[in-house]
Parts: sequence; C-alpha cells; structure tokens
Amino acid sequence: MRSQKYPKQDTNESRANRDLSSEKLKKVFDISMAGLSQEEAQRRLAQYGYNELPGEKKNPLLKFLSYFRDPSLG
Repeated sequence: MRSQKYPKQDTNESRANRDLSSEKLKKVFDISMAGLSQEEAQRRLAQYGYNELPGEKKNPLLKFLSYFRDPSLG
C-alpha cells in the first residue's frame, strides 16, 4: 500500500465551505460571476501582489551559452 506524501487535510473549515451554497460561497470569498471590477483587481493586487511563484531568474544569454558547454542541460 502506498502512503500519501501529502495527506489530505479535512478541516472543519473545508467541510463547512463544501456544504455552502454557491450564493453563500460568493459572499464568503467576495466574488461574482462577472469577475472583479478594475478597482477590486487593483486593490487585491496591492494587497496580495502578483500571482507568481518565487524563483531564481536566469539570465537568458547565460542559459543560451550553457547549451554550448553541455547540450544536455537546459
């Protein structure tokens, strides 16, 4: 039997959200079917920042040159 690397966490909050109607979920998460207004999008961007993963930015020129050193890298 395989063990799960990341066990599923079933918290009271996740169970409660699962049982909410779509109307209640829209209110809880402050969303609408029309999407965010421009003002709301700007506010959330200022509050939470860009939706990107932190990571090391590699210089494109150095990446290109690395292919000549070892073509199997990339």
